[in-house]
Amino acid sequence: MENKFLFYQAVSALPEGLSLSDYEWNFYKDNAGKQILTVTLTDVQDGQTLVYDAASGQWINGAGGGGTGVNVTVGTVEPTSPTTGDIWFDTTDDTLYLFDGTVFAASVGPVGPKGDTGDTGATGPPGPTGVVAATLPITYDSGTETVAFDNTAVGSLTGIDYIGFDVDAAHNPAPGQISWDASFETLMIGLDGAVNLQIGQEHVVRVKNQSNTTAIQDGVAVMVAGATGDTIVVTPALSNGSYDSYLLVGIATETIDPDGFGFVTQFGFVNGIKTDYAGWQLGSQLYMDPTVPGALTHIQPVSPAWRRSIATVTRVQQNSGRIFVRAIPSTNINNLDDVIVNTAADGDFLVYNGSSWVNRPSLTWGDLSGA
Repeated sequence: MENKFLFYQAVSALPEGLSLSDYEWNFYKDNAGKQILTVTLTDVQDGQTLVYDAASGQWINGAGGGGTGVNVTVGTVEPTSPTTGDIWFDTTDDTLYLFDGTVFAASVGPVGPKGDTGDTGATGPPGPTGVVAATLPITYDSGTETVAFDNTAVGSLTGIDYIGFDVDAAHNPAPGQISWDASFETLMIGLDGAVNLQIGQEHVVRVKNQSNTTAIQDGVAVMVAGATGDTIVVTPALSNGSYDSYLLVGIATETIDPDGFGFVTQFGFVNGIKTDYAGWQLGSQLYMDPTVPGALTHIQPVSPAWRRSIATVTRVQQNSGRIFVRAIPSTNINNLDDVIVNTAADGDFLVYNGSSWVNRPSLTWGDLSGA
């Protein structure tokens, strides 16, 4: 409520909720009791009014007692036959009006001095701190006040345009995790805790060690020795010519326990092995050593040993060396599609019979003449 004006009259007739003491006149801004002016008068009579004197800038005694001077009306009905200067307080809109000789116009008096600031109230209870609840897949631990992501609550992700990986994180993925490999500039998948697969840059095969007593060491070449269930069983490759080279699987990229499972690299890098052997240099071609099953050598073997290079040295180091593997089996004449060799013996000839080359212990005149 704005501009409420209180004039003195019998105490019993004051508006409800207000009181008068020691003939004290109060000018209120609103019903909340925001007092902006107080004037103490003497010799107050019933009907006394307070009139603003522009010359002195003060509120002074107006007419009183006899009803002469300025008339003040409080109510909902506009006074009839008012005189210039009369005051009407309309209780309908709690507005003070002054009659200017023509109409009652709303009037706002000067604002008085600001009263003293009241005492500060009691401090309210503190509000909640941080997250107080979360909806799956987001979880909140109130004990540690931490937020986490519960991946078990997510069955699938759909409608995703792309996934962004932190290329500077240098994270070593656990089994089932994917992260960015800055060294190879590709994504890598954690396989079994010891092997990471660089996507698009290598090919590995999960195998089982045939031996129940001897581990296959990281960096050892292996060949097929059978199968169990859906898994290839391997053993260190014997490349002296006793077995065909197509049995070659690749090079172990981790130590495979006896009767255990592990990964073999067919194409890509094998890391963390010894490569500072005598004669090994950056770029050295490596072959399978026909004298030591599974071992590698930089010296090309002679026939009938497997003679094709299966790796290249890319880092020479005692414990953290690296080789690039391309385990392509050697090719011998027995494995050519248009050659048929039946129990070859010393001195045998290969003779073309019109569709294939076959071995014979001797040649006939017809073979030599082409007849």
